[in-house]
Amino acid sequence: MSNKPIHSPSYPSLSLEACINHTRKIEESYRTSAVDRKDAANLMGYSSLSGPAGTALAALASYGLVEKAGKGMLRVTPLAVSIIHPQSDSERKKALFEAAQTPKLFRDIREQFPDLSVPPEQGVKTHLNRAGFNPNSVPKAVKAFLDTARFVEQLGKPESHVPDSGDDVESDPPDDETQQTGTNSPSAIPPEDTIQKELPPATGQRKAVFPVSEGDVTFLFPDGMTEEGIEELEAYLAVFLKKAKRKAAEN
Repeated sequence: MSNKPIHSPSYPSLSLEACINHTRKIEESYRTSAVDRKDAANLMGYSSLSGPAGTALAALASYGLVEKAGKGMLRVTPLAVSIIHPQSDSERKKALFEAAQTPKLFRDIREQFPDLSVPPEQGVKTHLNRAGFNPNSVPKAVKAFLDTARFVEQLGKPESHVPDSGDDVESDPPDDETQQTGTNSPSAIPPEDTIQKELPPATGQRKAVFPVSEGDVTFLFPDGMTEEGIEELEAYLAVFLKKAKRKAAEN
């Protein structure tokens, strides 16, 4: 059997943070309109498309920050806009996590180290070498991944959509019976016994329920998911199930 390394899979040569800075320069001039690749490279500080400029543009595309817009053209993506001009800190954080998970190689590394936000450098190198990664490409791939992992780690975990006690949540006014009895009245219903109505999925979402021995597992997901979105969901679920199996084995 030959020990010759296989061809390196696609990976961004720059960190996510560096690519966001490049994308911001393009977005400032063209917003989401199509731009010639050479003009985009010039905005990023390159004099031509050869060598480093082409590699940098490929890195932007790897994170999903730019996309093709015709022959020799590209445009800034909605994902990049959510990072550069977010409506909220939560939106920006969510978009950053999505961008960091977009490169397939980075998702593969995450699956290898599901419990580590920033894996050891030597561990990542060993993983890529065992996978038959071209040794000449390993240092750049490792640096781009770890720089991105450290950048994302500073953000903390993505916020869920469940509001905490500090959020301003609009609630329905109490009904007459509640106003009359109050929570201290003998006829008042304790909070833990309150019956919650199950709300239907929001517009544009679908719901799937899978019964397991401990109860129901419920998924809410966008209607009309693309193949790319399904692949991303598959990667996230693989990491979740790997952690769940490990936790179940410990118990």
